Amino acid sequence: MRDRILEFKAVFYRDMALWLRYPSWIFVFFAFPYLFTGMFYAIGVALAGPGAVQNFQATTGTENFLVYNVAGMGIFMAAVVMVEDAGAAVRREQLLGTLEAIMAAPASRVLVLSASAAPNLLLTFATLCLAVVPAAALTGAAGPLETAAALLLALVGMLPLAGLGMVLAGLVVKFKEPWGALNVAKALIGVVSGVGYPLEVLPEWLRLAGMAFPTTHAISMLRDALIFHRVHGGTLLSLAAVAVMAAVYPAVGGSVLRRVIREAERSGEISTY
Repeated sequence: MRDRILEFKAVFYRDMALWLRYPSWIFVFFAFPYLFTGMFYAIGVALAGPGAVQNFQATTGTENFLVYNVAGMGIFMAAVVMVEDAGAAVRREQLLGTLEAIMAAPASRVLVLSASAAPNLLLTFATLCLAVVPAAALTGAAGPLETAAALLLALVGMLPLAGLGMVLAGLVVKFKEPWGALNVAKALIGVVSGVGYPLEVLPEWLRLAGMAFPTTHAISMLRDALIFHRVHGGTLLSLAAVAVMAAVYPAVGGSVLRRVIREAERSGEISTY
């Protein structure tokens, strides 16, 4: 157990050093939700004219366009970073020729290849807070305690993303190319999670598919707590769902990654890229 803790700390410190070496990325992640919110607003006004806000309220149940979209885009950004970096980290090791060294090291391969989820979660949650808190304060949507509670719900909803990242890392080990699977994953998350619209506008089968994505529940819980100031049966079900996902998805993702590594070692694919 002590060895595993040391391995985790080594990966954590390495990735934090890489992130902090380029702090401009933190500003990008903070600004991204506001840029897209502004773009959505401009498109809405261009299409609907003066009735854009009324149309938005009729569809979503709120006039608070800023918080509604910043919450959705903030969670989406966190999901993209956590899932993308899991695959990109493995691909980086392949291209540098260091993946074989990891395979030969007396360390947990799954842990070394997946522990980057922890610093990614920490930084994306921090940037989510930096984005959501000013929006909630400027619009008067929620007080400090309500905002803190809403962000904690969002944090729980982000935990299962580590498992999805492990699955993508396994695909990169197998197929040596992260971007195809990543683009599909980003498209699915963007469509079924209700990033910029309520889930009710989707067909029933897409709504059901969205229930399997933690981002769907995280966005819903964040908006319910921040904008509508309610904790109802749906919120509690979402919280229970992401709690189950937080236990199941990393276990499944770790199993997939472990099996892919074994197959790659057996076939010799681990050194071909």
